[in-house]
Amino acid sequence: MVRYKGITLSSNDSVPSPRTEPYQLSDPLASFFDLNVYGQRNVLFFNKAFIDDNGNDTQHYTFRLNNHFQGVVRHMDGQHFIFSGSNTFDDTACLFVFKLNSYLANAANDEFRQKFIRSNTIIPNDDEHMDNVEFIYNFPGPYWHAGGISLLGDILVCPLENKDLHKRSKICFINFRNPSRPKLYKTEIYRDYAAGCASMTKLKNKHFLLAVWTEDNGHKLDFYLSNSKNLSNGFSSEITVPFEDFKNRHDNIKPRFQCIQMIQNNDGSKIYIIGTDKGRVPKHDGSYSFPNRRFIMYIDLDHATKRTNDPILITPEVTIFPHWEMPNGGESYNFNAVGGYYVHDNQLYMYGGSTFRVQSKSNIRITEFAPSLKPTPKCDLLEDAIVELYTENE
Repeated sequence: MVRYKGITLSSNDSVPSPRTEPYQLSDPLASFFDLNVYGQRNVLFFNKAFIDDNGNDTQHYTFRLNNHFQGVVRHMDGQHFIFSGSNTFDDTACLFVFKLNSYLANAANDEFRQKFIRSNTIIPNDDEHMDNVEFIYNFPGPYWHAGGISLLGDILVCPLENKDLHKRSKICFINFRNPSRPKLYKTEIYRDYAAGCASMTKLKNKHFLLAVWTEDNGHKLDFYLSNSKNLSNGFSSEITVPFEDFKNRHDNIKPRFQCIQMIQNNDGSKIYIIGTDKGRVPKHDGSYSFPNRRFIMYIDLDHATKRTNDPILITPEVTIFPHWEMPNGGESYNFNAVGGYYVHDNQLYMYGGSTFRVQSKSNIRITEFAPSLKPTPKCDLLEDAIVELYTENE
């Protein structure tokens, strides 16, 4: 099998320092529950990224286990989307960087670069040339399975797995300030257990708090605190909170998170984790339903973790709130794999994507779930208006 065209990530490049502003919302709980359950559908194109030297399309990311996309984030510039993926054809974990242009084609100004991407499937444009993959980056080394990713400012957090190794997973950090020149941090966290998804935030004391979700040896969240205000100085040993210790948990609902994202309130005094999964819910007739779901959890940190001088990680208290179920995403999104969150201008957005690419068209689907629109009696500017159109037949 001919390897697709990817650039190996490196720690050697000299790049600008990353921005590390955490996602903040005035009311994270209200923003979470205000998200629309219906989304705007989009198609992103790979063009010839998977065409081999003989002009044939390969089978990368088209079918079967361990040959799929896993996570998605939206860059701070609003225009780039980054997908994580893995495949066993060449045992490589990858990041795919897409640049979207069609949603800006009729926008009045650059202010819209970081807002709704709307849909590129309702009114056809030349999307194959406007919304396509710009870069493919390969992770070096034997950890070939990339999990659910997240962003803290420009820092992308990516868990990698190889269950054949003694250390089954590691957490990597990538400076993505410039999507065309990402830099892999030398700081890594090696773990005894698998790592399904991970997210990081920056506390008021300027230390970094990392959360990792795993279902290896039990469903649980593992937390790490940076040793200093500099990410390059590494992290403390992990502190684990088993799902059985979550407050308000429901005995019949055990999440299997594929994506998590840490979010704060505006003054940084409250920390939340939001996540997506696909449930396996028993029905009365003995069969199962598999709903797409979103969750939110409150992370109550001990004073010793939040203090300014010499903070230490004490076991946090995790409270989980009632989840929301989402409609069937068909080929447009599947929270058993691709999910992610984004915050801009006190607005929360959620993204879901397809597990595989459509080989015949070499594209991937992504759906944007935006805040619910509030009716207004008057709209002075066309660019302030948006029409919501949905179909579940795609």
